[in-house]
Amino acid sequence: MVKAYLRYQFDKSFGVVAGVRCGSEVLEKGEELRRRYGNRVNLAVSPAVETVLVWNLRSGSEVARFVNDGAREAGEVTSLSAYGDGTRVAAGYADGSIRTWSIVESKLEGIFNGHVTAVTSLAWANGGSNPEGETLFASGSADGEVVLWDPAAEKGRFRIHGAHSNEITALRVIAGHIITASKDGLLKIYEISTQSCVQTVVGHPGEVWSMDVGNDLLVTGSIDQDIRVWKLVDATDRNGIKLTPLGSFEREGSSRCICLRFNKAGTMLLGHGTEKSIQLFHVRNETDAKKHRRRRRARREAKSASNDQEDQPAGDLELEAVDFFHHARSVKTDYKVRSASFLENQQNLRIMVRYSDFDSSVARKRAHLRNHSVYRQVHMHHNLLEVLEIGLGHGGTLKSVMLVDKPGDRGDIRSLTMTSDDSALLSLSSAKTLKVWNPVTGVCLRTIETVGYGLCCKLIAAEKFVVAGFKAGQVQIFDFSSGVEVCLAETAHNGSVWGIDVPSSDDGFVTCGSDKKVKFWSLAEDSNGKFSLVPKRILELNEDVLCMRITNDSKYVLVSLLDSTVRAFYLDSLKPFLTFYGHKLPVLSLDVSSDGTMLATGSADKSVKLWGLDFGDCRKSLRAHDGSVMTVVFQPDTHMLFSGSRDGTLKYWDADKFELITEMTGQRSEGRETRPSIRSI
Repeated sequence: MVKAYLRYQFDKSFGVVAGVRCGSEVLEKGEELRRRYGNRVNLAVSPAVETVLVWNLRSGSEVARFVNDGAREAGEVTSLSAYGDGTRVAAGYADGSIRTWSIVESKLEGIFNGHVTAVTSLAWANGGSNPEGETLFASGSADGEVVLWDPAAEKGRFRIHGAHSNEITALRVIAGHIITASKDGLLKIYEISTQSCVQTVVGHPGEVWSMDVGNDLLVTGSIDQDIRVWKLVDATDRNGIKLTPLGSFEREGSSRCICLRFNKAGTMLLGHGTEKSIQLFHVRNETDAKKHRRRRRARREAKSASNDQEDQPAGDLELEAVDFFHHARSVKTDYKVRSASFLENQQNLRIMVRYSDFDSSVARKRAHLRNHSVYRQVHMHHNLLEVLEIGLGHGGTLKSVMLVDKPGDRGDIRSLTMTSDDSALLSLSSAKTLKVWNPVTGVCLRTIETVGYGLCCKLIAAEKFVVAGFKAGQVQIFDFSSGVEVCLAETAHNGSVWGIDVPSSDDGFVTCGSDKKVKFWSLAEDSNGKFSLVPKRILELNEDVLCMRITNDSKYVLVSLLDSTVRAFYLDSLKPFLTFYGHKLPVLSLDVSSDGTMLATGSADKSVKLWGLDFGDCRKSLRAHDGSVMTVVFQPDTHMLFSGSRDGTLKYWDADKFELITEMTGQRSEGRETRPSIRSI
């Protein structure tokens, strides 16, 4: 008889505020957005893996979520560009496709396929419409090609093959021309009417990482600390524009300049590299720039006179970059900055900042048969948006106005656990938070502050309490319904608490740690209603304990040791039962099937081994992944096995036939935890 398997496909990801591959943008408020949200509300659009999110920066709430059925195949969002009045947004994906979304109607407007590599840059013509009144946008890809698109006709106008020899990092569509910047170190101007290059600008020491245009000034950032400036002027030999160099000025920091952004009026410029700071510059108009040039010339003449040198000619100083740009303020941040944007229509200067240190998300895959789900943690980058109000001038203040971080974990998710009825999913992160999620909607129901870097968590006492273990050796218990701390053991272990499990025979729980001990605990309540942790038994071993599992019948406890072995003990007497040899490197995860007959181990040697629990025989060794196997878990009541690895893949195995059923790709980074649902959703 042919055996039928569950087929899993991607369902959704949640817990993401802002993704990795591209920056976030603040939407300009046109008449439609003002009528809908008012003058005091600013909206921002951010990438969230394969989804595009729209955030209300006043309330910190999610306004819209744009994802379609084919988005998983399209990959991550790699570029974003908002239409001039903020009513629509274009998103480029890793597979080379582009999708335009209506923010007002919250629907997909069009899909454009024209690139074979990731779309790395997008720009609407003149912020929306070109001189002929048509709404166009341009896209650049990782292979150096540029395409001009017509959204109304849902097709491309033309393609520029080999526009650059490397990835296009930025582009702008201005006055019938496309200006492009690339990692090949060049700036180019293409005339739309003739579809030809009319100017190539050299002079950068390496890759051009950022570019923006404000009024008639164009600025670029490269691999050094200099910001280079060009002036857009009318070309005398043709009906078009050209760039004339104005020199450069320095910004703080020595890293590459990854973001340059003018405000809407072109009177302010912000820029930053990969460090923890943002620089703000005043932009002078041409009249004030000429006044600054005269003062600069006067200082030069005074210096020449003091050195008994001949006076320089009066007209020898031309307008330069330093005449237009004046450093206003440097803003120090707690994290490395990924992108920044100005908030318009504010009485005070405000900017939106996205950081880039750590971040986490939970991905869910749903099976078509029996409708089970698997929840997968993926490690990415930092996961918040912050609005800063900045005071300029001497003694100017810096204030955080809004922090959008509650809808996602701000650190690496280290542990997942689910309730028995699959109604709630818990995630414990390194950012000192324990979050409770609705797994169907992906909404964060509660955020609980913890004492430290979380490593493992479990529901105990008929799911009345949540117990969490931490890197510094603490064990903390919370009331699951209210999120209130019940008790805290500061020195539960003398090292990291690597694992927690719950025997089915009592209301206690078991922890293991790097102090070579497995400890058995009970939760005691005194006459005043206060709880405390009482140690009952201790199993001492010769090596650090990396993970632990108790069989469903509470007969055995299995522990993984640093010497690459797995040992099984009788739970009642703690006497040795079996020792499992065979892995070349330590076992990082293990699980026992529901019937207690099979053990699965995943190791840093990239293999998954299947063992019999009756005699300890190795039934099969599977070369499972290209990286360390971080998680193995059996599907409840079956011998179907999930394995996750640092290589970013999640695989589904038949442990009876030792066959790979399917590989679920698309994870954005290493997976640390996999948790299948117990019941149908």
